[in-house]
Amino acid sequence: MQIAKHSLLNSPIYWLQAAIFTQPLEQEKQGLLDLISAQQNNFKQADERFLALKKLHQFIASSHFARREKLSLDYDQVRIQPNANPLLSGALTLQLPARPHQVFVLGAVKNSGAVTWEERKSADDYLEQAETISASDNNTAIVIQPDGRIESHPVAYWNSRYHAIAPGAIIYLPFTGWFSDFEQVNQMVVELLKERVL
Repeated sequence: MQIAKHSLLNSPIYWLQAAIFTQPLEQEKQGLLDLISAQQNNFKQADERFLALKKLHQFIASSHFARREKLSLDYDQVRIQPNANPLLSGALTLQLPARPHQVFVLGAVKNSGAVTWEERKSADDYLEQAETISASDNNTAIVIQPDGRIESHPVAYWNSRYHAIAPGAIIYLPFTGWFSDFEQVNQMVVELLKERVL
């Protein structure tokens, strides 16, 4: 078993982001990178959509992805319930991170990347900071919580309400527009981001 590199002895484990990963998802990652590149070709280099797609491409290219096992790593639950502690075999990666101090904002925004996490901040607060582009879904953001759960958070002025966002979450604002490939890009990005290895 491989243990993902984290300062295990220096800080407490952030159990919400702890995970066990199996096979790498290199083929899925490359497929998404190719799709984003093809989508970029529809726009001029100064276009805000081109620039947002370029930043998304860079984030995906610099990240690692592997299949996340659907197991709770809650220490108490694993000790009490034998079926919550199954025997695993094969090449595994155990991720035991320290608690992060940021969230990531990606997608149809001008300033994508890491943003400092703040208590009681909602998705629309982070998106306002990241500055949405015109080709964005202004109604709903997709939040990938640190445990891989995918949530839809309403962010329009008429439907906005508070939903908690945990440290280490990824906020993805989907692209919209005339090109139908945006829908496929959005779908593939969300599916891959929930399998991100730190």
